[in-house]
This record gives sequence, structure tokens and C-alpha cells, in this order.
Amino acid sequence: MLEEIRDYLYNGIVNKNSDFFALSVIVFYMFTFTHPFKGIHRKFKGLKDRMINKLPVFANNPDLKIPRCYIPISNNSLANDFKKLYIDGERFIFSVESKNLKQIINQPVAIQNKITEKNIIITPVLNNSKIIDIYFNNELGFIKTQAEFLVYSAKNRGYLSKIHVINSNDYDDIFIGNENILLRKNNILFHFKNEREVVEIKNFKLSNKAIIVTKENILIVIEEDKMFWLFIDEIYNNSIKNQRYEVFGKGFNHNSGFVQNSGGKRRVFHNSGNNISNIKIDKNIKYLYQNKNMGLIQYVENKLIINKYFIIRNNQIMFSQENVETFTNFAFLKTSKEDGLIFEAANGEIKILRTNDFKETSKIECSYISAETSLNYCKSGIIAHENQTVLLINSRQ
Repeated sequence: MLEEIRDYLYNGIVNKNSDFFALSVIVFYMFTFTHPFKGIHRKFKGLKDRMINKLPVFANNPDLKIPRCYIPISNNSLANDFKKLYIDGERFIFSVESKNLKQIINQPVAIQNKITEKNIIITPVLNNSKIIDIYFNNELGFIKTQAEFLVYSAKNRGYLSKIHVINSNDYDDIFIGNENILLRKNNILFHFKNEREVVEIKNFKLSNKAIIVTKENILIVIEEDKMFWLFIDEIYNNSIKNQRYEVFGKGFNHNSGFVQNSGGKRRVFHNSGNNISNIKIDKNIKYLYQNKNMGLIQYVENKLIINKYFIIRNNQIMFSQENVETFTNFAFLKTSKEDGLIFEAANGEIKILRTNDFKETSKIECSYISAETSLNYCKSGIIAHENQTVLLINSRQ
């Protein structure tokens, strides 16, 4: 069970009541855009301590700093149910059927203009949009909403330039390299040059059950007994450069991170420059998030859930010594061929860690950041995404 929904008030024991608690956390987040035990408390720092001491985000406590994204529930009946769960310690399954949903469902607060906080400038990129996916490399990125693929140039520090708007009804998916843009419709790939010129890729077709994973500017395609590497930035006329390898397709899992299980051994993959490299990882992986040759892994050890960073360096994998409190989508800035800086979202701040020992070197204070914020790094700055909002964060000069 994920740490965010584990019922620590009752020692994390899994039973019917713990299921009620886990469901309540999900429902609370849907209505308030915040985990019920987020925020910053002067004494009790972690989720576990906050749960045990019955200090939810709506507790009237002078030592508790509430996240900016939190929107209180206006429906008194539902608010009272959450009080019973998180302050009184009751466990039950509740229903919203008898409550007025129009009074319950809130819209997140939109940031319309640039905001200055201490040493940073926060620029709104997107507000009040249902965001499905977001990805940025160093100079190019996209935001996938329910209606559109929004493509941005990230070449200039301090601002993003929207360069393309593609109707998502016309295509199923988008993949970007350092220069080129690929679109997918069913099993056909297209090279998107601009809104007036879209070229079908003729030398490669996807199967109906293909697994597709992006590793920077290389697209990995897994089929029943084959693995293909498609080089997004190497398209000539209507053909894309690709390489083919024989594999056991059923040994690959991509639901909780892209991992190959073969002969009892697990392997993870990364873009090593001109090709895809893999390395054995000796952990029972539950979840995996990767950013270039950096990753965050969640696994079980001695019945405990462990989160640890890892880096692939010189064809070896090295793990952080300390456990990472929250499994999060971090950003990674390479400062050398293999090492760099990790940007980790926390409540009210972004922690900056160095990869040679995974120690925190500094932090960026920002009231719009929480532990649930997903981060990307590009030349324009730090891209922060949470709920229906995307922000660009830069230091002041």
C-alpha cells in the first residue's frame, strides 16, 4: 500500500477500516486538490506523524502552514465526515449521494499573472485544464490536455513559447525528440513538421498490442517477440531510422515503470547517448520513475516499503543511502556526462540534491509547491505541474 494512503493512526494494519481510510484520502484529494495531511507543521514533519497526532490540513493549529493549492470543503455535512475520520479517528465508508455536489466540487485557484516570491518568479503556463500528460526535454516539450497537444519551445530562459496546437481528436499520442515531433494514430506514425505538413511514416507500423516507451529522443517499441528502437530525430523523407532486436515481449512491464523480467532478473533501460542501455537491478520493484540515467524506485524489504534514488554511472547502478520520504516525479539537470542535480518537490519548497551522494545542497522556497507536484527541467526553467495547473519557476536576477 502506498504511504500516502496507509492508515498510520492504526499502525498501518491492512483491513476493512484501512480501505475506508484509503478511499477517504482519495475523495478528499478530489474535492480539495490536497492530501488531507499535507502542509508544513513546525514539529510534525511527515505524513505518519501528522496522522498519528490527528493534524489534518483543516486542523486549527497555529504551527500548521496550509498549502496554497488547498481549497476547503464548503459542504458542512461532508466536512464533518472528514473531521470524524481524521480528527476523531472513526473509520466508515461515506456517501456523497445525499449531499449537494455543486456545493462540494471546487475549482482550483487560477494564477493569472506572474508572481514574485522571495528569490523566484512564478509564471503561469496553463490553468484550469484537464492535464493528461506533460513532458519536457532540454529545449522542447508538450502538455497533453483532454482536447489538445500543446507543444512548447523551451530554448529561452524565463519563458515558454507555444509553437504548435494539435487537436487530440486527430491523433492518439505524441512523442518528441530534441528536434522532431512524432504523432500516432492507431498503428500509424506521422512526422509532424507544422500544422500544414504532416508526413506518414511508411517504413514502420505499430502492432495493436505494442508497448511504447520514450527514452529521450529514442522510442522503444515492444512487440510479442521483438524490440525496436526508433530514432525520433533521424527521419528522412517518410522513413524513420530504427533497429530491431529479438526479445520475449511478455517479460516487459510498463504499468508501474518500464522493467524487463527475464529469468528472475529485472532490468531497467536508459538512453546512453546513441543507443539504449540496460542494467540489472536487484530489487523487487513496485514502482519505478526514471529521468535519463536517474531514477526513483519503490520496493519492499523486510515488509517495509522503501523509496530510494538510483543513478546509472559507468554501467553500474548506485542507490541513495537514505530513504526518500515521498515517491515523486522529480526533475533532473545533467551537469556532466552522467551526474547532475535532482529537483525534488516537497511541501512549500523544492529540494536540490547532488547525484554523487544524494545529499541536499540547497532548496527553493515556493508556496505553490507540494509533495504531489511533478517537476520537469528545461532551459526555460523548472516546470511544475499539479492538478489542473502548470507553472514555470525561475530564480530572480
